Amino acid sequence: MVVAKRSTGPLPAASDPAVRRRYGIIVGLEFGLLGADAAVLGVTGLYQWAPVWICFGVGVHFFPLAPTLQNPTLRPLGVLLIAVAAAALVAGLTSAVAPSTVTGVGAGLCLLAFGLVTLLAGGHGRGDPGRQA
Repeated sequence: MVVAKRSTGPLPAASDPAVRRRYGIIVGLEFGLLGADAAVLGVTGLYQWAPVWICFGVGVHFFPLAPTLQNPTLRPLGVLLIAVAAAALVAGLTSAVAPSTVTGVGAGLCLLAFGLVTLLAGGHGRGDPGRQA
């Protein structure tokens, strides 16, 4: 089943050129840095740690995105993803559990839960850019 919800007001990331530009810079830097670092991990034979690094980087990128998208609820999501990356690192160093198992399940559940909560709350955690003060 697929559920879709349409925003009732203008979306700042789509309608404001300054927000679009900042969003593009943040996501571009994230994509470039994480991709390059994952390539280095792969070339050096440390490929099993790439999911940990990607999960950490995705968590970190939510901090500058929160004010850009006027959505402070992205910060706790960032904290959760960073915690998942830390748990994957510890699990990978101290047990036979693959770090990708921890990051895949942990990050997937965090993102799914965040998406469901946001959908059910109707996006009330973010500022309403359509409302004039």
